Amino acid sequence: MLVRYLSARERIPGVVTPEEVAPRLGDRQPDDRASTHRWARGQLWQGRRAIWRYRWAKRRALRAVLKAREQQQRERIEQRLSATSAEDLAKGARVNATALRQGGVATASDVSRSSLEELQRLRGIGQSSAQKIKEAAAKLAQLGADDLRPPANPQKWNPGDSALVRSLSMLALITAVAPHAVALQQAVEAVRWLARATNWLVWLLSPLARKNQVQSEARKSRQEWSAQFAQSLRGVLDGLGRAQRAADEPDHAVIDEWRSSSADLLALLDQVLSQKGSAAERAILQRDLNTRLSKGLLDLIQSTTLNTERLAMKLRAYQDLGARFAVAVRRGLLGDDMGLGKTIQALAAIAHVTETEEVKHHVVVCPASLIDTWLQEIRRALVGIPGWRFHGQLRGVALDDWRDSGGILVTSFQQAEHLLTADLPTIGFVVVDEAHFVKTPTAQRTRIARALIKRGDRTLLMSGTPMENRTAEFIALADLANPQQGLQLRQQFSDGRDAHYRAADFRDAVGDIYLRRNQDEVLTELPEIIATDVRIEVGEDEILACKQALVDHNLNGARLALTSGNGERSAKIVRLKEIIGECRASQKKVLIFSQYRRVLSLCESLLGGDALVLHGDVSTGKRTEAVDVFRQTTGFSAMVMQIEVGGVGLNLQAASVVVLMEPQLKPSTEQQAIARAYRMGQTHAVVVYRLIAEGSIDERIVQLSGFKAELFDRLARRSRLADEASKHSARVRDVAEGELLDWARKKYGQEP
Repeated sequence: MLVRYLSARERIPGVVTPEEVAPRLGDRQPDDRASTHRWARGQLWQGRRAIWRYRWAKRRALRAVLKAREQQQRERIEQRLSATSAEDLAKGARVNATALRQGGVATASDVSRSSLEELQRLRGIGQSSAQKIKEAAAKLAQLGADDLRPPANPQKWNPGDSALVRSLSMLALITAVAPHAVALQQAVEAVRWLARATNWLVWLLSPLARKNQVQSEARKSRQEWSAQFAQSLRGVLDGLGRAQRAADEPDHAVIDEWRSSSADLLALLDQVLSQKGSAAERAILQRDLNTRLSKGLLDLIQSTTLNTERLAMKLRAYQDLGARFAVAVRRGLLGDDMGLGKTIQALAAIAHVTETEEVKHHVVVCPASLIDTWLQEIRRALVGIPGWRFHGQLRGVALDDWRDSGGILVTSFQQAEHLLTADLPTIGFVVVDEAHFVKTPTAQRTRIARALIKRGDRTLLMSGTPMENRTAEFIALADLANPQQGLQLRQQFSDGRDAHYRAADFRDAVGDIYLRRNQDEVLTELPEIIATDVRIEVGEDEILACKQALVDHNLNGARLALTSGNGERSAKIVRLKEIIGECRASQKKVLIFSQYRRVLSLCESLLGGDALVLHGDVSTGKRTEAVDVFRQTTGFSAMVMQIEVGGVGLNLQAASVVVLMEPQLKPSTEQQAIARAYRMGQTHAVVVYRLIAEGSIDERIVQLSGFKAELFDRLARRSRLADEASKHSARVRDVAEGELLDWARKKYGQEP
């Protein structure tokens, strides 16, 4: 049975509706001393009572979360124990499993409930064996990261998971009242002086000049104060009323709330556990951060308390550490896996220095397609820190507004060059998003980024793939962020070619500037990826078109032909039609990626009016509009994207199906595309279909790259530098066009 935050008998005491209090706020303003005093006392009573109700409700909600959390953890541990057979437990402990089974001990749960004496009484189980099997069961019952949070997929919930989500939803609603409660408290403080000044004894002893001053100030401020008081009081009462009503919502409404707000609810849970959790829970949260930061930097981070006055969002524990890292390191790299919220971590760091150091001007450099995404996040996450678009014809106006008002100037790699000759104020943070685009030291945009970085007090380079191919690329980014650290890395490891032979030394060397967390380390609640390489026997028309393209040494034309060589009757398009039909029937959202515009057109024709299309010629405004429609549409929706355009920077966790129309030469390109859906906030298992023309160039790409579908879940999130350099490079790699073209021409008889 679900634990409710507030049952019908546990209502918030004395809660009234805003409508009930409104007539009292509209009373005639008093003029004489006694009436003014009664009026002020009445306002104080209402305000203080509402503030007390808010604080009481928040304490109750917090206790409900902690109580539900205990139930949830007990259920998950018991589920794990019950699912582990006595044989499996005995095997690990090297105990006679037959003796346990014959004694009626069938599961680890039975072992856990049995005392040592009861186990020793079983035939064939001595004192040593009983001790071993009890220790094995106790180890299995230890709290783990998976026990802290509900599974992403509500279908896997226990009753305790449901209760925890319900109580978190209640706490979130009440926490949202906090700004109104603060404003109401300020209003109460503002009227308290009037109540005191008009007290009959104080009034009697006050000189005439003081009385005149009180009456004058009361008349001038009363109307303005009343409006502020009414708005704040209504905000508090409205919020408490919503929380009360939500306590009795049906279970399906709780699930709907989870699907729409799981990221926020989990951030709230992390905050509760970090403050009120047990020692074991706090240790797990700390262990989940799992970084290789140097001791000096880690000490500096731990001594930094993040100022969140200007932050409108709650941070997960690992995000809080990431923001403090950005503040403490001053010039560093944030390489978190895709989907972990690098943007919000950067904004939290900017909010901190804006508030504590009064540095008001910051710059973000990113691909042009992400400018709108950044501006949306700034509006959503920050209070009193505006975002300005330095892009296009109105960039000059934005620059003037930014100089005058402060905030975050968001620009593209190309447009950033215009800032180098402008008269700029002191810049706090220079944030470079998708920093792998500036990994080549001699490239024009890298030189622009370097010149702009020199103008800022702090630098944060962000990339989910800081080292796609070679350690040298990481060293180049390290040098861009912090030239001193870059020099030290080059002195130790030259161009990084042999860094994998000294993996531990390299990890230690980058610990002063680099922070990286993987999804499987910190988002333990994420659902699984179900990936399939769908091998398709393409028709003669596709093969003929492929061969014709190879005559002209046109590799891209050959690859395109395998997907669309027979138009809408092409085998891959027919298979896509079937997948779309399944998604329609089950009301799932789907992302479709292809490298080629011709394929996008066929997909658009197949989908008709349901198609949302993103490619290089779609303006950033239209992209934002399409993403909003995709997210807000109830039920089935489909977004068709050119993989180099839609594969980075978009948060599309509303999708649970991903279709890759052809394998890519760079496995990281596919990983980035999938990460649009498989990221924080995803509550469904993500199904990935990669369509491969059987016995063709497609299959050769998979063979050469070593990147098969079953590796998506296992490899897509692994990116420690040592693994990247030593393990994966031998098995998963980019495919060179030259080697693929040579193979294809021989395969299809274009060369002797």
